[in-house]
Amino acid sequence: MKAERCHKVLNDNSLVTSMWSDAAEWGGRTWFPAMMEAGLEYFAWVYSPNIFSRLSTDLTIQHTTRPVVLTFDNIDTAKAWLKQM
Repeated sequence: MKAERCHKVLNDNSLVTSMWSDAAEWGGRTWFPAMMEAGLEYFAWVYSPNIFSRLSTDLTIQHTTRPVVLTFDNIDTAKAWLKQM
């Protein structure tokens, strides 16, 4: 992220098919802060249609204070949001 001066991420989980809640706290408390330190400001997260994956995403966001993270049900809406940020 630093090398590319990237400040926005589009995370498409639309093909994720399982729960990954064991990593949720780590994602919110370790991974997102490291990404912010590398320059991340905006993170668009496209939900999986799998309910357990969606719950894992929501749990990760509960452990996240920064960056700005928004969830979306489709990739086009997520892309549009990132473009306006």
